Amino acid sequence: MSTAAPLFIFSAPYCGASRLAAMLGRHPEVCALPELSLFVGDDIGELLEIAEFSHGLMLDGLLRAIAQLAFGEQGDVQIQQARDWLEQRPQWSIAALLQQLRGWAQPRLLVIPDAQAPLRPVDLQRCAQAAPDARYLHLTRHPYTQGALFAPALKERQFVPTDYKDHSHKPPQIDPQIPWLRANLNILRAQAAKPAVPGLAITAEALEADVDATLTRICHWLGLKVGTAELSLMRDYRAWPFLQLGPTLAPLGLEAEAYQMDDARYRRHAAGTPTLSAPMPWKPDRSGFSTEVRELAATFGYR
Repeated sequence: MSTAAPLFIFSAPYCGASRLAAMLGRHPEVCALPELSLFVGDDIGELLEIAEFSHGLMLDGLLRAIAQLAFGEQGDVQIQQARDWLEQRPQWSIAALLQQLRGWAQPRLLVIPDAQAPLRPVDLQRCAQAAPDARYLHLTRHPYTQGALFAPALKERQFVPTDYKDHSHKPPQIDPQIPWLRANLNILRAQAAKPAVPGLAITAEALEADVDATLTRICHWLGLKVGTAELSLMRDYRAWPFLQLGPTLAPLGLEAEAYQMDDARYRRHAAGTPTLSAPMPWKPDRSGFSTEVRELAATFGYR
């Protein structure tokens, strides 16, 4: 089965990967899916086992994708069919599953956002093994804006991963700069390991400042047709079939940020002029960014 090399949109959490996927997913030559959580295991059986014991609803995106691509829509009946399809193939490798998704999507380009795999180098290694020809789009957001958006969401969670916290304080404090730094460093290392497959770096700020110019740049890089009609469709990203909540059996599938874009509190947190020298409002002691975060952010053009 010969299919076009897929595109992974990799970012730290709360940097807009799902929104960019929604935009690209409206392009007639693109099939953009929700977050799939593919690379937490080596085969479908392991993926199902991890999903059963994990916090949250990590299979929702994959179930919705299979329901849409293989069974035509995202109702509860199709979601159950998608789950049955997975459970009948526990021995399939993640590479085989990804190849099937590519086959269902063809001739369109498969696009997958992922803001979780970059937190774990082993997940990115599995991605490189499953799709050695894949292209990576590295999406960044200023760490101040990312933290201002992510910290309130983390505080509302019942379970917050320990590696999202600063353990130099007692009790440990939620600190979004930790996953921001880890994810971006891991993405850069993964890209450096694939010198024959050029990547592309885009900032969320550039996308927000000039949607058409940024989408045009991405489309040219991907070899996609881009004109007035395509840009109009991509601007209407809320019509992407995965952006809204799914059916009862698989309601989610995207970063929480994607469901908050129209929320007044979200817009308020996103407002303001970010700066690397400002104290972090989510830290009780109002301390600033670490030296490592400031240095890496500066390489992305942030000040």
